[in-house]
Amino acid sequence: MTGTGTQQEIVIGVGKMMCAHCAKRVETALGRLPGVLQATVTLEKKQVAVVFDPSRTSPEEMEKAITGAGYQFLGIVTGA
Repeated sequence: MTGTGTQQEIVIGVGKMMCAHCAKRVETALGRLPGVLQATVTLEKKQVAVVFDPSRTSPEEMEKAITGAGYQFLGIVTGA
């Protein structure tokens, strides 16, 4: 994971995202987690970059948010 202070960034692979609406749903689901500062989907790569405070949330919580929104958590691509 990269970052300074209490802020880190990871990139997560997300399956079943097909359109801009899907991307927005994933960003919204992650954005609702405490400690998530930013979630930005790259639809072409089927990935989401998440900037977060690791003292307030975790990749496991992000996985739950992504699957709860109806998409597949394909693992951490970078930042692990």
